[in-house]
Amino acid sequence: PSALASSPPPAAAAATTAAAQAAATVPADTLALLVREFDFWTTWPHAVAVAVPAAATTTAYLSRYYALSDVPRPESYREDMEVAEYVRRVGGTLARDERLLFRDIASGAESGWDFSKRWMLSRNGYMHIAPDVLRRDGRIAHMATLRTTAIVPVDLNVFLVRMARNIAALLAANATSTAAAARGAGYYERWAARTAAHIDALLYDAESGTYRDAVLVDMVDADNATACGADEQRRCRAARRCAALSV
Repeated sequence: PSALASSPPPAAAAATTAAAQAAATVPADTLALLVREFDFWTTWPHAVAVAVPAAATTTAYLSRYYALSDVPRPESYREDMEVAEYVRRVGGTLARDERLLFRDIASGAESGWDFSKRWMLSRNGYMHIAPDVLRRDGRIAHMATLRTTAIVPVDLNVFLVRMARNIAALLAANATSTAAAARGAGYYERWAARTAAHIDALLYDAESGTYRDAVLVDMVDADNATACGADEQRRCRAARRCAALSV
C-alpha cells in the first residue's frame, strides 16, 4: 500500500512534547520512535548534500519529500496511469522513466501538498510546456511536470529543526538509557542550530525577504548534488540549469 511507502510531514515530536509537558514524562519507547522518524527524514534518500555559499568546504544536508514507491498509487491507479500515458504520448522534454514519474507523484502526496504547483517545474530547465498546452490539457499536463523529489522544501526542513529541538528537550527532561538517548540532547541541539543556519544560507531570498524552496539539479546521489539557492532561481530558470553555480 502507498501508505507504507511514504510518511506524513514530521509533526509527531511537537505533539509528543506538548503531551510530555502535561504529563511531565514520556515513555522511552516513544522517544525511540521519534528518533527513528528523525533518522528516516535526515538520511538518504530523503536527505541530500548541497554546497553552502561562501563556504567551499561546507556541505549542508537538507531534506526533501521522497516516497519509497515508484509504481502507481493503488488509491489513484487510473489517474496515475493516465498521466504516464500522457507523458509517453507528448514526449519531448516531458519524457522520463515512468518509475521516476510515479515516485514524484507519490512524493507530492506524501508532502500533504497534493498537488501544489510548488512541485510542478514547468517553467525552468527541467521541461517546458507551452502555456496554451497547459490551458488545453489542464490537470494532466500539470501532473506530468511534477518533480517533487527535485525540490528542497522550506517547510519540511523547518519541521525537522523543530523536531530536533523537541527531541533534545524530551531527552533532557527524561533520563533514559535506551538507544534513543545514545546521542544525547546536545547532538540534536547542535543539529538543529546547524540546519537552521543552512536554511538561512540556502533558502532565504534576500530580494523578497522571504524563504523559498530550492531546486536540485544534476542529482546523482547523496554526496553529489548541487542546488539552486533561492537568490539564484531566477538565473537558473533563465540559464535552464544551475549545475555550475556555487550555492
